[in-house]
Amino acid sequence: MDGAERPPSLVRAAVATYATNVAAVALSLTNVLLIAWTLGPAGRGEVALLIAVAVVTSHLVSLSVQDANANLAGADPSQRAALATNSLVLSLLLGAVGAVAVAGLVEAVPAVAGDVRPALLLLSMVGIPLLLLRTYLSFLLQAGYAFSATNRAWLAGPLVGVAGNAALALSGAITVTSAMAAWIVGQVIAVLVLMHHVRRRAGFGRPDRGLAARSLRFGLKSHVG
Repeated sequence: MDGAERPPSLVRAAVATYATNVAAVALSLTNVLLIAWTLGPAGRGEVALLIAVAVVTSHLVSLSVQDANANLAGADPSQRAALATNSLVLSLLLGAVGAVAVAGLVEAVPAVAGDVRPALLLLSMVGIPLLLLRTYLSFLLQAGYAFSATNRAWLAGPLVGVAGNAALALSGAITVTSAMAAWIVGQVIAVLVLMHHVRRRAGFGRPDRGLAARSLRFGLKSHVG
């Protein structure tokens, strides 16, 4: 890692990151209570299931490429631009794999999806590559000590969710679909924040197949270990 990129105080950065995590948890809890209050137990359960499908699937198919990003970017900062573009490509490819796997599982065992409508499940699948890219770029930025950037991104999702669902609830227009849409918008904004900071720092370079293979090998060892 480039020592020149270190923040003035790593302790201050750690405290800020911890505070961000606490704030994100508080906002997420507020969102849960808001959805439960407006949509009832059934609606809240449906939203929770849809988000869980995206989160769990993204974790399973991530192959821990984020760990490779942190390691490779820290060891050689000149690779960060290529790693950024590779992260974008891999999140799309692995996200597609995850979405196909979920669709196949639901087709084989319909009970897995319960009474969730196919359109809502499809909306949930849109979140898989977004979650992957958010994680990949977060680790890449943290390799360069860009903790403030990742903190902003991690707050964006729950903040947009609470604001969007509160507005919908006040207007009487909140539904499971709108709650999921608010969640997706939050993930999109988080990713855009991260991409903005990546572009300002290392930028996005040409994709590198060899580097992508190294990332997958490194990440897979971490993923299964």
